[in-house]
Amino acid sequence: MQLTKGPEWGAFAHWGSDSVILQQIATLEELVMPQNGITVKGIEALAKSFISNPSLRVVNLNDNTVTETGSYALAMALPSLPKLEVLNLGDCLCRDQGCHSVVDSLSPVVHRNLKEVDLSGSELSGAAAMKIIEKWRKFSSAVCLTIASNNLGQTFELIRNMAPENVQIGDSGDDQGSCSSSEEELRSVVGTSDDEKIDETPSIEEDSRSNEVMSLIKSCEENLERVQDQFESATQEEAARLLLELANIITRSGENCEVIEMAYNVAQNVLHRVQTVRRKPISATSQVLNNLVAQAGFVKCEEKWDIPIDNASLSLLLNQLVARGYFLDQRDIIGKYL
Repeated sequence: MQLTKGPEWGAFAHWGSDSVILQQIATLEELVMPQNGITVKGIEALAKSFISNPSLRVVNLNDNTVTETGSYALAMALPSLPKLEVLNLGDCLCRDQGCHSVVDSLSPVVHRNLKEVDLSGSELSGAAAMKIIEKWRKFSSAVCLTIASNNLGQTFELIRNMAPENVQIGDSGDDQGSCSSSEEELRSVVGTSDDEKIDETPSIEEDSRSNEVMSLIKSCEENLERVQDQFESATQEEAARLLLELANIITRSGENCEVIEMAYNVAQNVLHRVQTVRRKPISATSQVLNNLVAQAGFVKCEEKWDIPIDNASLSLLLNQLVARGYFLDQRDIIGKYL
């Protein structure tokens, strides 16, 4: 089944009901909605519906206001789309962290049918583009990535020379050179129309909330550094403890993409090290997952660890690890309990 909504639909007024309808369809194969004026809330609603439509092959959200926040929501849903062939997020203002989240969530193991991903017009910096190109090497040469019309600036020629044939960076004349204003993202977040004036003067309440969030982020970063130092000597039980702490950090992060990405990367390092440990008859990774399932309360455990557990955050972390090629033999268990 194909759903196509063009610009004539405008910026839908009832995203809640639309997303419910999409969830009920459950057989959607193509979602083509370019230039619909969709803001972050709409993108988040769409992302939720993707999980109920695992047969999606084409997702075209070109020229909508996805931003970093919307990119994170999409990244969480992409591992549930194993038949995905085309993902078009061109001119969606995904920016550096948003592009990283999307690329990290795509896996050559899960997304075996993937053909092309468009991240052009994302306000992607040169430094981020180089890292993303390196990440893209996980895919075969048949899978194309487009990152044209971004903000590569003086690094354009360097990136063009380092990019493999399956990464298209466009012409230097189309490069934007430097990042543009974040005014459109601000409108997307607060739901302000072009005709409404944005009051850029922060209130005392906003300042207080901002300081509180920054304090939480700093605390999360300190926890991450501590956890990263510990994982070098991690056993299966210690590795499970670290993953629970990382899930707790995701819960406390206030959906900060940078902190969450750091948590994912540390978790990947933990699992990479655990995989080198040979255990029979139960593998080391299976023992780690068994500990997590027990601590989450799904089966009886002898000792309850003093670590707060949010099953939703733990599920996000584990599914991200699956997307990165870990716990592949334990996907059924993760799906059953989390």
